[in-house]
Amino acid sequence: MRETCLIVDGHSLMHRAYFALPPMDHDGVPTNAVHGFLAMLLKAFDDYHPQYCVVAFDEHGPTFRHEQYAAYKEGRAPMADDLRPQFPVLMEILSSMGVGVLSKPGYEADDLLGTISRRASENGIDSLLLTGDRDALQLVGDDVSLLRPNRSRKTMALHRSRCRTGKG
Repeated sequence: MRETCLIVDGHSLMHRAYFALPPMDHDGVPTNAVHGFLAMLLKAFDDYHPQYCVVAFDEHGPTFRHEQYAAYKEGRAPMADDLRPQFPVLMEILSSMGVGVLSKPGYEADDLLGTISRRASENGIDSLLLTGDRDALQLVGDDVSLLRPNRSRKTMALHRSRCRTGKG
């Protein structure tokens, strides 16, 4: 059985958790997104038992896409004020759990998911992408599966390549 790396789109899951749960706080620090994120991450650990895990985050600032198209994400609303302080809290928890945390200026988390999954495949490791972003479906292949949270059913949908066995 091949090893598996769970590769998480940190921003996607934090936003999903933030809007899925009512406001919560600990000593005045909002925690609803952290709580929801960790619940999804721990469920993936329990269900799939990956040998490796890394969480990729977007960096604040423009990406290479902004250089190619100035209006990229122009109409997107700014991050909620009570979501922003939850990211450092989550990163500290992930680090204490031994989970890798990754970001790169000029790139989004989903760019990193693609790169990490390709490198894992090159090294004989299967990738399990955990994200709410449907764009990640284009990364699914023989060595890459996608796990998408389903809020209405409180489950996660697994997407795998139709050609997983190599039989067209």
